[in-house]
Amino acid sequence: MSRRLDAVFRSFSVRIFGIFGALVLSINLLMLLGGAWTQYRDQSEEVSRLALTVTETLAFSVRRVSVAGKYHTRLLVEDLAREQQAIHYIAVQETSGLIFAHSDPAQNGLYDTSEQATAALTVAQGKEHLVQDYYLDGAHLREVDVPFVSGYGDQVLGVVRVGIALDELDRKLADHLRIYFLLGTLLAAFSVALIVAASHYFGAPMQRMAQTLQGILAHAPLAILVQDSHKGLRHVNPRFRDLYREVDAGPEALMRELEGLPLADAAAERVEVSLRVSGHERSFIATRFPVEYAADGSLLSIGTMLLDVTAARDVEEQLRQSQKIEAMGQLAGGIAHDFNNLLTGIIGFADMAIAEEPSEAVQEHLQTIRRTGERASELTRQILAFSRKQIIDRRPLDLSQVVLGMQRLLVRVISESFSVQTRLSKGVVVLADQSQVEQVLLNLVTNAQDAMRGSGNIVLYTGVEPLPHLQDGPRFGVLRVTDTGEGIPSAVLPHIFEPFFTTKVVGKGTGLGLSTVYGIVKQHAGEILVDSSPEVTSFSVYLPLANAGPAEAREASEDQAEPVARPPRGELVLLVEDEPLVRRLLLRILQGAGYRVVVAEHGLDAVEVFKARHEEIDVVLMDVMMPQLNGKEAWARMRGISASAKVIFMSGYTADIIHEHGDRDTTFAFLSKPVTRDALLSKLQQVLRG
Repeated sequence: MSRRLDAVFRSFSVRIFGIFGALVLSINLLMLLGGAWTQYRDQSEEVSRLALTVTETLAFSVRRVSVAGKYHTRLLVEDLAREQQAIHYIAVQETSGLIFAHSDPAQNGLYDTSEQATAALTVAQGKEHLVQDYYLDGAHLREVDVPFVSGYGDQVLGVVRVGIALDELDRKLADHLRIYFLLGTLLAAFSVALIVAASHYFGAPMQRMAQTLQGILAHAPLAILVQDSHKGLRHVNPRFRDLYREVDAGPEALMRELEGLPLADAAAERVEVSLRVSGHERSFIATRFPVEYAADGSLLSIGTMLLDVTAARDVEEQLRQSQKIEAMGQLAGGIAHDFNNLLTGIIGFADMAIAEEPSEAVQEHLQTIRRTGERASELTRQILAFSRKQIIDRRPLDLSQVVLGMQRLLVRVISESFSVQTRLSKGVVVLADQSQVEQVLLNLVTNAQDAMRGSGNIVLYTGVEPLPHLQDGPRFGVLRVTDTGEGIPSAVLPHIFEPFFTTKVVGKGTGLGLSTVYGIVKQHAGEILVDSSPEVTSFSVYLPLANAGPAEAREASEDQAEPVARPPRGELVLLVEDEPLVRRLLLRILQGAGYRVVVAEHGLDAVEVFKARHEEIDVVLMDVMMPQLNGKEAWARMRGISASAKVIFMSGYTADIIHEHGDRDTTFAFLSKPVTRDALLSKLQQVLRG
């Protein structure tokens, strides 16, 4: 289209300046020819007047002399011919054709039967004048004929013929024409120079405008088409040409689809159309509009623009999915908070009952209650991971070492009919929580096994890559799990990370596996992408790289070693918990272990107690989510009273109140609900010792 557009502009320029040049040259030529012709005509009329004067004078003289005075008439004719150099001949001829007198004496008494003589005698009978031009022996002559009559009765006796040579006049005309031609040539050259200058002055901006428009049309993210009133193609840009060739339904179907669009008038009317291009469904915003009108108002050409909005629609759909998952996560997090309080009571009191050594039958029932509570606790942790409200301990972590460490467990989990292969890179150190990365790996491998029928291969890959759609963006540590299963149907793919969505039969899975993976990855500020075909499916987890190396990761793991246990020494614990069931359980555990306990039911109450007894209180054990003052706000006030105070926070979920972006702040100790007796006492010893 760019070449054609350029040709159109050049053709337009050529036409405009061609017409202008032809008009200037035509005017010059007409002026020159008109001037030459006017001068020739004036001189010709002067000659004719001279001849007529001579002829009329002779006719009058001949009449006075009469035919009888031949001698005097001949002398008069000869004298006149000698005196007027322009006169070629003078002949006085009777009506019979006999030459009565001639400027050439040899012609006297002869008969002239030429066409000119016959015409002169014929006109003379009617007493009319005659002017006739002819060539005689190569000479250009003009003859003027006037009849003469008798002195009595006005009888026509003959005709006086005067011939004047026009060669001199023709020569002068030729000289004038040469002069005018030279002037015309100079004027034409000046006109051509003027046209060229005007073409350069006016044509260069038009050429630049054409090149600018070419560049815009060639690189615009629009498929542009212009048709004439008969639906013929006039202009197309490269994007439309590609679409024209690649649309699955064929060019004819594409044109029918476009011609069926409404024609916009004042305001552009946009219509969304779907086209299958190269095997993929794509969405376009189409606008059809008038381009050119004729003088009578009829439409000469129509334009159509198509903007591919497939990527935008995909982003909108992803945003809707993200918002849906976020809303469900908020709901799940709130439910998990209350549920973990209940589980703390169930598991805690079951442990206390078991410790009292009841009968064997009761012991079995209590163990069943405890195991059920632990299963419920695991389900709650999955919900919190999905909702991204789980506490994570991010440290430098070598992804390849995690895969190697999990390989033995994975072999036991995966059926023998499936093979697990690894393609691991060195130095892939990310900032992540090891236990949660292990959970992500286990869930993805289990999901890959379920996607394959009977047998297949699972490939575990680690490496450092940018996100596929941001090749120039930051690099991430990548954990990729690829299976040779049947792939994920396109209708199912948008829903795979939704909680409780599953394609498995009833009883096979909870539908929280991939949603848990999604929550863990997002809480780590990472991305998870899926690439699926009928034969291969890959889940790629992108995690932020850590600045620390593998050695630092090992040191961090060593720092987490459990402290050496020691018996309580009667330390005073401020217990702050708004849930009565949990408060009662924790009170019994602490007192049973040998700690002294002072209780507060909410944040404001805890601040007042701490203000009164802060010198005695060794540690504060406090829930995060409480009415009136939450745990963080209450702790801030306590630190204002005593900067050396120690605290252990408890929560079923954090809602980012304590741990910004889910990271563990080392100034806080934390217990995740449901809280068990052993975990509580171990954490107390760790804090009191430190």
